[in-house]
Formats: sequence, C-alpha cells, structure tokens
Amino acid sequence: MDTILSEMDFEALACGEFTTSPEAVQRVIGNGNVLLLDVRTRQEADMCSYPFAKNIPLEELPDRVDELSRDAMIITIASSSFESTVGFSFLRQAGFEMVKTMVGGSEQLATLLKPAPLYAAKKNA
Repeated sequence: MDTILSEMDFEALACGEFTTSPEAVQRVIGNGNVLLLDVRTRQEADMCSYPFAKNIPLEELPDRVDELSRDAMIITIASSSFESTVGFSFLRQAGFEMVKTMVGGSEQLATLLKPAPLYAAKKNA
C-alpha cells in the first residue's frame, strides 16, 4: 500500500491520472480493451444492473481477483467515489497496472445512459 500511496502525488492527482469521468466511461462501453468493474453490492447491482460491466462486490474482490485480466484497462465503478477508489486501491496493491476509478457515482452514469441522452448522442453522431 505504501507504493500505491507514494504514486498518488500532487501531479498525478491534479492531472487525473487515476480517474475517469462518467462521460468517458460511457464512450468506452463495448471496448474489448476496457473492463468496467462494478464493485457495488449484489443488492445495488440487482436494482440497477449494468450488463456491460462485470459485477464483483468489494467484499468478494479479494477472493475473485483472479477472474480479472491484467491485459485490459480496468475502470472501477460504484455508487460512490469512495467505494470505487477502494476497489482501485485494492487492484493496484494486487499488482494491476492499468486501473482507473470513475469519479462520481454510478447514479451519474445511469443518468447518462437514459434513453434520451443516448438517442441524442446517436442522432448527433
């Protein structure tokens, strides 16, 4: 954990090296080189599921980390930035190099994915 914390200096945090926005997450849905990792609880995922993401609740992550590829960029998403950051920190500590965390919460992502914004984006593309 010391190594992970030492990497999070002012410059890295200021440039957003470890974070990504809900809008950026929306743009990578379906990209085979990116794994969206939903670390919300099963109950949360049941209420609003993201079929494009792999759900591994935080409390299960240590036992299921071998299910994750080290060859893809992993972006952790959760109900809050805190939960997402905990998942990010665990993965970095476990030796995953290509990891980011989504700022904000999954509610912001759900808002972006509503039919009206999706339709508008498709229409303007």
